[in-house]
Amino acid sequence: MKLPGISGYEAYKKLKDIKPDAEIVAMTGYYEYEKELEKACKEGAFNGIHKPFEVKLIIELIEKIAAKKAGKKNMIVHIGRV
Repeated sequence: MKLPGISGYEAYKKLKDIKPDAEIVAMTGYYEYEKELEKACKEGAFNGIHKPFEVKLIIELIEKIAAKKAGKKNMIVHIGRV
């Protein structure tokens, strides 16, 4: 699904304008948007990933973000799994 009327990079910028301390994981399923993904990462996105991806990767990224927010960058915060 492509975002209607806005690029993913533009959405990223708007989100950062609204909430500068937000940790954003940029993702795309379209390799033609690779440059936008790289640009977002260079400007502060927490990470950039391509679809399809393993759920395990998303869990790991969320754990890293939670640990960073907790101020313990080397600590892994384990999220309850359903």
